Amino acid sequence: MNLPNIAYLRWFRELDRTFRYDLTLSGMPEIPLAELGVAPGDHLPHDNLMWGSSTLQALLARTYGLSGENVLPVNGTTFGVFLACAAVIEPGDTVLVEEPAYEPLFGIPRFLGARVTRFQRPLAGDFALDHDALAAACGPGVKLVVLSDPHNPSGIRLSMQDRDKLGAFAEARGIHMLIDEVYMDFVPSDPPIHALRHGERLISVASLTKVHGFPRLRAGWMLASKEIIARAAPLYDYTIGNLSGPAVRFTAAAIERRSQWQARAIERSTSNRAVVKEWVNATAGFAWTEPDAGITAFVRLADAGGNADAFLEYARVEHSVCVVPGRFFQMPGGFRVGYGCDEETLRGGLAALTNALTAWRARGQG
Repeated sequence: MNLPNIAYLRWFRELDRTFRYDLTLSGMPEIPLAELGVAPGDHLPHDNLMWGSSTLQALLARTYGLSGENVLPVNGTTFGVFLACAAVIEPGDTVLVEEPAYEPLFGIPRFLGARVTRFQRPLAGDFALDHDALAAACGPGVKLVVLSDPHNPSGIRLSMQDRDKLGAFAEARGIHMLIDEVYMDFVPSDPPIHALRHGERLISVASLTKVHGFPRLRAGWMLASKEIIARAAPLYDYTIGNLSGPAVRFTAAAIERRSQWQARAIERSTSNRAVVKEWVNATAGFAWTEPDAGITAFVRLADAGGNADAFLEYARVEHSVCVVPGRFFQMPGGFRVGYGCDEETLRGGLAALTNALTAWRARGQG
C-alpha cells in the first residue's frame, strides 16, 4: 500500500527546531505526569478485555452525563476520527469536509476510499458556518459531514443554535456529522459541551491533548449513538488491539482532575489572546479574525501576494520565529499562530514577526 503522507504532520515532524520562538504548537504546555500522583506500583485496571477500557468508559460517561453505550475511549483524537469514519462510510461514499480544515479531517476519509468534497467556512465571512452553503454542498450522495468546533485553525465557535440546526439537518437528510471537539474544553461548561446532545446522528471526538496538557497519553474518546459505538469498537482488533494499562491509569487520574487543567488552560488562553490582539492591532500588515476560544488563530499577511511561504521561511531562518504556514489549512496567504506558550515566548515571537516583516519590506519583498 502506498500510504500518502499527511503533509502538515510530516512538516511538523521534520521541522528544524533551532529557532528560538516556537509559535507552532496548538496545545497547552505539557504537564509532567508526576503531577498526577500515580506511582509505578499503583494498581492497573483489570479491563483489558473491553475495547478502550471499561474504567475510562464509565468515568467519561459520568463526566458527560451519558450512558456507557455512548462512549468509546480511543487512542487520541485522530484515532477517534479514524474509527468514526470507518464506522460510518464505505469505499466510494461521499464525505463533505469543511474548508479550511485540519488535514486529517479530510485525509482520513480519503484514505478509507471515500470521495471527499468541501464546503467553505470562508475567511471573508470570518470562518462562520453558513448553513445554506452547507446544505447546497450536501448533495444526495453525501454520507458524512466533518467539521470542527472550535474551528481549527481560527478558533471560531459554533453557537448552540448552529449545533441544534446541524442535528436537525443530519436527521432530516439521514446522514451523520462528525465534529472534532478537541478544543471544546476551552469553553467552560458543566457538564462539558458535546455534539451528541444536539442529535443522535452527531458524533464527537476529543482528547486530553490540546486543552489539558497531556499529549503523550494519547487519551481520547468518541461520543456517539450506541449503534455507531458498536460499529467502531471492533476496529480496535484490526488496529492497536487496546489501550495500554499504564496509560489508562494515568488517564483516569487526569480526567478526575479535569477541571483543574481546564481552568489553567482558560486563564492562559484568555490572557494570551489579549496579547495577540494587541499585537495585531498595532502592526500594519497583519490581520486576523479574533478567536472565540482556544489557543490558535489564523493571521493574514496583507502583502503576501496570496502566498506567505517565502516570508515565513525568512522569519524562521533570519528572525528565529516559527508559525504554521497557511498552506496546510488551504490558505497560503497567512499562517496559524499558537499562543498557548508562556507570555515571554509569545511576546518575543510576535516581536520577531514584526521585525521580520519590517526587514522583509526593506528588502523590497513586501
